[in-house]
Parts: sequence; structure tokens; C-alpha cells
Amino acid sequence: MRITGLAGFSLLMLIFIITGCGAHEKKEKPTAVMGTIDARGWDFEHDGPLKLRGEWSFYWQRLLEPEQLAAAGAPHYIAVPGSWNDFVMDGRKLPDIGYATYSLRILTSEQGEIRALSVPEASRAYLMWVNGRPVAANGIVSDSLDRYKPQSKPEIVPFPIESDTIEIVVQVANFDHRFGGLWRDIEYGPEASFIHKERWATALDLFIFGSLGFMGLYHLGLFLYRPKELSLMYFGISCLLIAIRTLFVGQKYMITLFPSFDWAISSKIGYETYYLLVPLSVMFVRALYPADMPRVAVRIVQAVGFGFALFAWVATPYIVSKTNFVYQMFSVVVIAYASYVLYLTVRRRREGSLLILAGSICVSSTVIWDILYYNEIVKFGDVTPLGLFAISLAQSFVLASRFSRAFTRVEQLSHELMDLNRNLERTVEARTADIRKMEASRRTLLNNISHDLNTPIMLIQGYIEALSSGLVKGDADRGKYLSMTRSRIDGLNRLIHDLFELAKLEDRQIDMHLQPLTVGEFIRHFTAKYEMEVTERGCRFDSSLSAAVKKNIHRELNVDLDRIEQVLTNMVYNALTHSGAEQGVITFLFAYTPHEGHEQFTMSVIDNGVGINEADLPHVFERLHRSGRTSGGGQGHSGLGLAIAKEIVEMHHGRIGVESKRGEGSRFWFSLPLDKI
Repeated sequence: MRITGLAGFSLLMLIFIITGCGAHEKKEKPTAVMGTIDARGWDFEHDGPLKLRGEWSFYWQRLLEPEQLAAAGAPHYIAVPGSWNDFVMDGRKLPDIGYATYSLRILTSEQGEIRALSVPEASRAYLMWVNGRPVAANGIVSDSLDRYKPQSKPEIVPFPIESDTIEIVVQVANFDHRFGGLWRDIEYGPEASFIHKERWATALDLFIFGSLGFMGLYHLGLFLYRPKELSLMYFGISCLLIAIRTLFVGQKYMITLFPSFDWAISSKIGYETYYLLVPLSVMFVRALYPADMPRVAVRIVQAVGFGFALFAWVATPYIVSKTNFVYQMFSVVVIAYASYVLYLTVRRRREGSLLILAGSICVSSTVIWDILYYNEIVKFGDVTPLGLFAISLAQSFVLASRFSRAFTRVEQLSHELMDLNRNLERTVEARTADIRKMEASRRTLLNNISHDLNTPIMLIQGYIEALSSGLVKGDADRGKYLSMTRSRIDGLNRLIHDLFELAKLEDRQIDMHLQPLTVGEFIRHFTAKYEMEVTERGCRFDSSLSAAVKKNIHRELNVDLDRIEQVLTNMVYNALTHSGAEQGVITFLFAYTPHEGHEQFTMSVIDNGVGINEADLPHVFERLHRSGRTSGGGQGHSGLGLAIAKEIVEMHHGRIGVESKRGEGSRFWFSLPLDKI
């Protein structure tokens, strides 16, 4: 609905522009019949200038001066405005190349007044007489190509009215264009109205030239600072091309400034700017929306557009005008495709796409209208500069919006940087405190490692000295000492192995071999494994399942069984170590617990041992932490088991914890994520 409304608004604006370019008829206008037009009842003050449309006398392949018309014989009559190409004479259409004489008699009742003719241009050179006097010329009219010289610029021709009849004679020659003759309206009326109209038209052309020229230079300047923004370059070059084209079409201000400016070069500039604008526009859209405009489409348009531009520069104006219709049809196809791409960008909510589409509708409509005009389907045109100006404004707004957002982001980052600088001192202090804490932890760790290494080493040293000094006698005693020495060495090996494994776990350098397992399978596996081990140590074993687990025993979790066994081994070892052999009870508890909106599977290892001091609880899972409950005082224990267990559970994206009171036993637990139902 939004796109439809935009299209409707753009078309209404186009209709307003086009209808504003043509005069509304206030009453029926006289037209020429058989070479004569009756302007005696026309009121120029109220009705404006009179377009001299209708049947003009026509003399093909004859260049006649006014005094020669009387003896020239019966003329043919041709419709003006219009080219002579479609005029049928002797059963054949006339060719586009040739020369002819036009004449028209105006009946008037304004003797003594000063009136004027507004002559836009003729294709492609003309010489005009009014009442027998030469009054205007464009180029050099000749029946020979050698003496012929084309030119094209609008003229205002004032003259006095001396009788009730005005005789207009125009010689026209064309050797350079696919259309020949008086193909645009010649108007008759007060000179002041034509001058006023010309000034407004020139002012509009210069306004467009200045505005787009400045836009183009400005965006090319931005491109020099941001060469990665190719859209700036394409837009800047497009603006300059439109600005240059404005000087050579419409009022042809460049020809007015420099009357001797070569017509062929002027014509080539008009074609070149048109041919180059088509691929540049597509390249601009591609630069703005690369995901929506395929690269291959851009390459095709570039090949055709730049190929035609090169052809227009080396070929003669006549050949270019003959082939121009092909490029006009190609332009219509490109416009339709580009409009479709822009429609997609609006649907996909691309930045600035709505403005670009609105401008595209305006320029597409004006280009198509002028194609119809230059092919003599409609009677007035040259409205493309207005459409190009509209889309240039739209493109300028889009680029300005992008840069505005970029500058806003820069300002935000600047403020954030200032805030960061303000907080830098506090951040440094916090980091320094962290470093000091880490250093203290490192020292504690080194002290603990030293202790755990020093004790067995000293014992081993004592055993060896006793053996070597001969204090130990008898094979039985020597075997006992050797066995104790080996046991201490095995303990050292386990400590070193655990240190290396913990380091790998902390750096996530150990691969987890996860496998899907139902909760029931998990419970059966570990219950069977540890029940026998607990009972062999003289403790009682028990297990309990919550009601939720019993109800949903088939839910799945992904675990590395070997690593989870390490976790349980450490928890069960601690429970057995600190529970009495006769009264000791080890309980496995299985439950589902909520966490952050999801359920997790939680396994607890509960003992009725001595418990843990409250001050030691936060440090239980630290490396080599020493307390009466968790130290590795027992033989074969490294003091790293619970730290390793913590890393393994976290690699399963789970949680681990402990609850305990001194003298009431402990509960070690870990939770693992369940697969979603």
C-alpha cells in the first residue's frame, strides 16, 4: 500500500509538470489550411501566443526565396510541426535527407504592431524570411552537402506588421538527422511574452546546471576522502553529466554563449551524456544495494551503454541519430528492470530505497515521455532534465542520510571513548587489584604444590637412606620399604598427571566425546558401578529418584561418560574418605531442577561424614585448596580432583556445587543440561 501510494504521488507530480509545460487551450485555436492561417480573431493578451500549426505550403527539393514563390507552381501541403519523413509525394514517403521550402500566410488585423516569431529549431539548418526580409538563420542552408552547415538553437524573431498579411518563408536542409523539417512548433505573438518565457526557461536550465554541478563536485570531493564509497563517485559523475547536458538541450545556452560552437560536437555531447547516464545510474543502484542488483545485469548495461557512447563519438551524427532509437528502447528495458529492483529494495526495507524509487518513477516517466516526443508521438517535450533533477535530489538526500548516520555514530563513539577515558583510572585500579589477587593465588598454588611435592620426596629420601645405610635388615623389611617408596612415586606421578590434565581442561584443549544417553541409562550405569565400590569400603550405599525423574526416565542428555566418571570418582572418594567406615552412608540422589527457564538433570553425592567448615565452602573447587575436609592428606590424593571435576562439568555446559555443615555431612552435586522435549 505504501509503494502504491508513492507511485501514485510521483505520477501526479509528473502530470502536473507536463501539463504545466504545455498551455491549456482557452478557446479553439485557428489552424493553417492550405498554407493560410487566420489570426484576426486571436487575442494575444488573454489567449497567449498562437502556435502556427496546420497545413504549410511545401516545396520539396527546392530552395525558394519569397520572390520566387509566385512562379514556383502549385505547392504541396504538409503538417507542421512534424518531419517530412512520413509525407507521401508521388506515392512514396520522402527520405530523411534532403531540403525543402516551407511558406505560410498569416491573416492579421494588427497593422502597425510589433510582433515576433519564436522558432525553437529546425532539422537541421534553416533560413527564414518574413514579408520578404531575411530575419533568422541557423547554420547554412544548401542543396549540397559541401556547402551545408548544421546548427540548432532557439530564436526570437521580432518584426513590424505593415499590412493585413504576413508572409513567412523558411528554407530547411537536413543531411545529419533521421528527422528533417519543421518538427517543432513555431509560435506567433508579442515579443515580450517570448522573452519572458525564454528567460524563465534559461533560468531553469541554469538553476539545474548550477545545482547539479555543485552536487557533482561536492560528492566527488567526498569520494576523494572516502574512496571505498563508490556510490559517491557514480552519483557525482552523473550529476556533472546532467549539468553538462542541460547546456546543450532545451534552450541550448552553450550555443547562445558561443554561436560558433561546432554543431557536431554539440550533438555528440548530447548523445554521450545520455548514453553514459544509463550505465552510471545502474552502477549507482548497485553500489547502494549490492545484494539486490546482480553484478551480471550491471555488466550487460555497462557493455551496451559504454559501447554506444564510444560509437557515438566516432560515428557521424546522422548514423548516430538513426541508431538512437535502439538505445532508447534499451533504456526503457533498463528503466523497467531498475524500477523492479528498487521495488524489491523497498519491500526488503533497504535504507533510503523509498526516496530512490520515488525519484526513479519521476525520471523514468520523463525519459519515456521525451522518447515519445523525439519520435514525434507527442507534441512537446524536453522534460527529462526535470526528472533527472528530481532523482538527483532523492539520491542526494539518501547519501546525506547515510553520512548523517555515520557522523552520528562517530559522535556516539567519541562520547563512549570519553567515558572510557574517564573510567580508565578506575578500570586500571580494578585490573591491578585482580592482578594482585591472581599473584597471591599463584603464590598459594606454588606453596601447595611445593608442599605436596616436598612431603613424598622427603619420605622417599628417608626410605632410600634407611635402605642404603643398612638400618633395614631382612628381605621382608626391605620389600616393605621398597613398596612404600613405589607408592609415593605413584602419588607424585598422579599429581603431575592431574596438573597437566587440569591445565588442558582450563585451556579447553581436551576433546569431549559426547554421546546421547537416557536418564535411566545414566542412573543404571553409575549406580551399578559405585554401589559395589562403596560397600567394599564398608559403607552403606543408597540411591533415590525424585518423582519427576521416575515419571520422565527416558529424557536424554549428551555426556562424555569417561569424563563424568572422573567427576563422580572424585566426589565418591571424598565422601568415603570423610565418612566413618561402620556408620558411613553414601547416597546418590537424582532429580530435575530448573535453571534459567530450562530443566537440568542434577545428581547429588551425599555423605554423613564430618562436613566442611563454612569458611572453606567457597574454595572447595580451587586447585590444591587445603581444609580439614578436602585436602589431599590421604595417600594417592593430589588435591586437584574437585578442580578437575569443575572444569569437566563446565565443558558440559553444566553447574557444580557443594552444601555442607560441620558435623552434619556434605552434599556434592552437579547438573547437566537435558535435550529439549
